[in-house]
Amino acid sequence: MFFRMLAQSENNKYHGKIVNLETAIEVADFGKYHALLILICGTCLSIGIFESLGISFILPVAQYDLDLDTFDKGVISGSIYLGMILSFHGWGFCADVFGRKPILLITFFCTWFSSFLSSLAPDFFTFTTFRFFTGIFLCGLSSTVYPYLSEFLPARNRSFIMTWTCGFIALGFLVIPALSWLILPLDINYDLGFVKFRSWRLLIIVMGLPCLFTAFILMRYSESPKFLMSKGKKEEALQVLRRMYAVNKNKSEEDYPVKDLEFEIQQNEENDELHNSAGQNSNVAQFFKLVWRQTVALFLPPYLFTTLLFCTLQFGIYGISAGMYLWVPDILNTMTAIESTNSYGLVCAAIQSAKSANSTVTESVVIGTIDTSVYKSTLILGGSYVLSYTTIGGLVKLLGQKKVLVSALFVSGFSGIGMYFTSSDVFVRVFMTLLVILSGTNISVLSATIVDLYPTNLRAMAVSLALTSGRLGTSVVGNIIGILIERNCTVAIIGVGSVVLVCGFLCVFIPNPRNQGKSDSRNENCVTMEEVSRSN
Repeated sequence: MFFRMLAQSENNKYHGKIVNLETAIEVADFGKYHALLILICGTCLSIGIFESLGISFILPVAQYDLDLDTFDKGVISGSIYLGMILSFHGWGFCADVFGRKPILLITFFCTWFSSFLSSLAPDFFTFTTFRFFTGIFLCGLSSTVYPYLSEFLPARNRSFIMTWTCGFIALGFLVIPALSWLILPLDINYDLGFVKFRSWRLLIIVMGLPCLFTAFILMRYSESPKFLMSKGKKEEALQVLRRMYAVNKNKSEEDYPVKDLEFEIQQNEENDELHNSAGQNSNVAQFFKLVWRQTVALFLPPYLFTTLLFCTLQFGIYGISAGMYLWVPDILNTMTAIESTNSYGLVCAAIQSAKSANSTVTESVVIGTIDTSVYKSTLILGGSYVLSYTTIGGLVKLLGQKKVLVSALFVSGFSGIGMYFTSSDVFVRVFMTLLVILSGTNISVLSATIVDLYPTNLRAMAVSLALTSGRLGTSVVGNIIGILIERNCTVAIIGVGSVVLVCGFLCVFIPNPRNQGKSDSRNENCVTMEEVSRSN
């Protein structure tokens, strides 16, 4: 009787009211419906690590079958990032115009198919081509998953749930070396006629399976309610919210108390016409006109400063994190064998030792094998990533995204500088881990922050642009670090820490979502979250 009266009271609260969409999502609650959705989106983020990091384990083993030299390996490694960079614009636009779910499904299946075909590639050109296409489709996954998940989450949980979901990236750093250690040493040699099927080909197939399985699970879910509302599909959005409410609260869909939603995103008639034209492919000129308008909107007030800020941050942090990550195994593995005669500069001595070791043992390295120390070092880093994501997710809930970003990046930056000014191998290990892990983890915090600062019709494009800036930074900054470490290690190490410190300072200027361009339109009968909170 009591629960029936409570449900009746909740129904009366919203009777005859037009409810704000954020409030309607809050009423649908957070629970079992979101748990599987988080698993889907988290797996999507892990797939990016599988395909990009996994290739670094595959190439040393595949070089004999594909007849690869050092230049060829560099081309293959860069092909997936080139595909991501070239395709970001198209995927962001398509996700904002045609929907999040269709783009996710298409890119899930296409990523798997392209990756599978690369496992059967007989030569360098074919393998590189399929890895390039894998990068193209992978960009659609990584740029669409952030807005898709965020648009299902209640505002009170959004920031830290998004950050914790990004923790699946850390699991990728654990799973890939573990799978590689398990599969690559296997003695597999089947002649398929056009290729010899060996262990590295099996590893590519296994890495692609999560993509295929996750796509089938995603079919159970609908389009995000915010995207549906942005397209004027109020009844469909309400149906999604009813389903969320029923699953989360173990009740009937009819018990969902919200009966009407307020349209918050107002589009002018010209924009509506262009969106419809794009959806119907009726006019190529109109289609590209819409693409242009979607892009230009990111570089006009009130989004100009935010767009430039996030692109700069992702460029710097991505570049430093990925660029230094390449050097971590070599430095850590040689650290114990180095004795520095100075009070500082141990890390540079280790780098020089690693270079000398690489040049003197080339002839003794067995082609097609990987030393077990590589697996161990990567697993340790993966475990550190898991711990970092778990900790930062809790801190985001407690302190907020901006404070966590500024604090973590300052710690990371000072660790990078401190790494040079210590003669203790223990402190070098600690500082290097903090530099790489904290900067790398905050890439995801930045991506989770972006979704709160742009409206639904620009959100996927904004995420795509920022992530692509980061991938460009990986290539540009990573190469600069490599050149400087070869020529002037001191400048490289201190410069790395300084760049992270600058990024931490720039995070101070991240706008508050309340101050970003939002629709101020309000219906006097609309129920908002603030009103609900006051009434409870």
